[in-house]
Amino acid sequence: MSFLAISTLEQTKIVNIEQLQSKIILVPHDGPTLGIVKQLDIIRYVEDLTVAEAVGHLLNGKGDFYIYPKASIDYYLRVNPQPEIQRHSCCGEITNMMLGFSKKSVHLSPTEITNNDYVLNSKDTLLELSKSSKAFLLKQALQQMKRDGTIKNIYKKYY
Repeated sequence: MSFLAISTLEQTKIVNIEQLQSKIILVPHDGPTLGIVKQLDIIRYVEDLTVAEAVGHLLNGKGDFYIYPKASIDYYLRVNPQPEIQRHSCCGEITNMMLGFSKKSVHLSPTEITNNDYVLNSKDTLLELSKSSKAFLLKQALQQMKRDGTIKNIYKKYY
């Protein structure tokens, strides 16, 4: 997952997250950007903040920047063009996403560790996925979709 910052056109273009010091950063409460923005001074957490609401807050001067996953911002701005909003590629490279299953899920079926097909449980210990579990089958399907270009094609179509 990669992140993007947006702001109004009045803000100076930024290229790294350190340039956001002393700016008001809008962040959804418990959103996926907490690890990125925790090093900044002024963070305004907003409950259930959507991209549309963040754009409105920026336009109304209630914040300087909004940081959120790039794919979500790109999609919103593609469907709802906002000529007065600018993008800033400053806020993190693409990283792997984690997909979790409840450790009580019947679809997880962990077994003893014998190779690198594992998940982390809540105590950060490794569990191998049973080859017949839904979690393992989903992992295999997603890896195949990445290899054959399906994920890239879906991304290009919608973002």
